[in-house]
Amino acid sequence: MPVVLLFIGIQDGHFENLEALHHLFPNLLLFHTEGCTGYSHFKPQDELANAEIYAYEIIEDFNHGTNCFIDWNILLDYKGGPNHVKNYCNSPIMLDKKKKSLLKTPSFYYISHVARYLKPNARRIHFNKFCENISVSAFQNPDKSVMIVLLNRTDKNVEYNLCYQDYVFHDNLDSHAIVTYIINF
Repeated sequence: MPVVLLFIGIQDGHFENLEALHHLFPNLLLFHTEGCTGYSHFKPQDELANAEIYAYEIIEDFNHGTNCFIDWNILLDYKGGPNHVKNYCNSPIMLDKKKKSLLKTPSFYYISHVARYLKPNARRIHFNKFCENISVSAFQNPDKSVMIVLLNRTDKNVEYNLCYQDYVFHDNLDSHAIVTYIINF
């Protein structure tokens, strides 16, 4: 049975440290735990920024050796709790107690771009990227399908070419947008 190393998320970078750990101990499974747009990053008025934090961290964690991403709280009340130390957070799903309804935040949909299409035992595949304005990750699923996710965190639309074997896509990624390609064989 492989050894699993759990770590609390490395928000806002330092991914090179994660990659160094992965290279030093390639047989360890690295699990990102307690992912959230937490206490120090919580901006309830800016749901899109929260979603981008999630997506960027998931993409870069996987690109630098992480095997799994576990959210801290998938569901919280609309105040970001309950929390006994009052460090309220955003979550992918928020509960409106007054209306007795659930609200899927943009974070839910951004996380879905990876979680919905990445299958158990998928392998991250190598890619070359020639654009600093787009974050990219790519995986081959056990069924041989390929999943490629692109994230634009800038205020400008970015034109791009995506090439995979015989598939060539030329498109424009809107500002603050995420897109996932699935290539089936």
